[in-house]
Amino acid sequence: MRGPLLMIPGPTNVDERVLKALSLPPLGHTSPEFYGEFKELLELTAKTYFTGRENVVVYSGSGTLGMEGVLASIIEPGDKVLALVNGFFAERMASIAEIYGARVRRVRFGFGEPVNPEKVEEFLLKEDFKAVTVSHVETSTGTASDVREVAKIAREHDALAIVDVVSSLGGMPIRFDEYGFDAAFASSQKCIAGPPGATLIALSKRAKEAITGRKSPVRSYYFDLRRWLKVMSDPKIYLATPAIPILRALRVALQILHEEGIENRWRRHRKMAELIREGIEKMGLSIASKSPADTVTAALLDRPMAKKLQNYVYEKHGILIATGIGEMKDRVLRIGHLGLVNEEMVERTLAALKDALDRIG
Repeated sequence: MRGPLLMIPGPTNVDERVLKALSLPPLGHTSPEFYGEFKELLELTAKTYFTGRENVVVYSGSGTLGMEGVLASIIEPGDKVLALVNGFFAERMASIAEIYGARVRRVRFGFGEPVNPEKVEEFLLKEDFKAVTVSHVETSTGTASDVREVAKIAREHDALAIVDVVSSLGGMPIRFDEYGFDAAFASSQKCIAGPPGATLIALSKRAKEAITGRKSPVRSYYFDLRRWLKVMSDPKIYLATPAIPILRALRVALQILHEEGIENRWRRHRKMAELIREGIEKMGLSIASKSPADTVTAALLDRPMAKKLQNYVYEKHGILIATGIGEMKDRVLRIGHLGLVNEEMVERTLAALKDALDRIG
């Protein structure tokens, strides 16, 4: 493998076939070759979400751009949004909704706590909300929430379920149609193991109706999903020049994912998560989350030393792990075990971390 071993919540290690796709000569975005590749990319994206080809949108940008595109297109000024906040990225959704004029009611959960669906029901019984926002995996703490139950409750109260699946699509069970999600967004550089630079969105019929039937214009050109839906139905329509090498490489990463088999990839992520957590606990560290995800694990430290440990593991072992985010940034180590991570990579990472703790801790 070229470069350091990436054991962070993204970007992730990529296959040689993906690197080769990134190095191909430039291709015009209106060419027949790219047109054919992009149509296949959309079909693979729909297969990954377990939804129809007509329900997906892929465009250039990070997961945050997918988040903003969904919220900008669905939210109108004055709409009431119930934001389920259990970490840094769930809060980001709430903040973006406010930027586009939503009246946001935040329901906060403690550090490392999953969203409690019963609390969601309590609020939806009292008030009407246009949408509920929730993170499947809160990357800042490695916490997984029962978003399927949240979506079920939201639909029962006629609210749209908007789900952040950035750190779970391709690595944990997601069946968009079956789970009753209305909008979901992910990125190319996490469980899919592509390069950074593309966002993958899925929309239900209800979400598309909310987008196309809105009373006010979307306060953005690029983030207006009404424009992108037209491009997805006919990729020959010109809107904005895409990051062609990124999308070509993403197509290859999705091919590799489905060669492995998506359910096999889910099982591998679960196994790697169990190995990581077992190893961390053997070192005397505790897991930060009360509902650990299969893709990211956060370890709590007794004292602020995360940056020192991160530097040591990188400099001495060539492995990059992540520190925390926000107030707990130097008391938390985050290890990403997503994408192409295998047992040998996990063992190397745990050995490097033990060495760092012995030397520093």
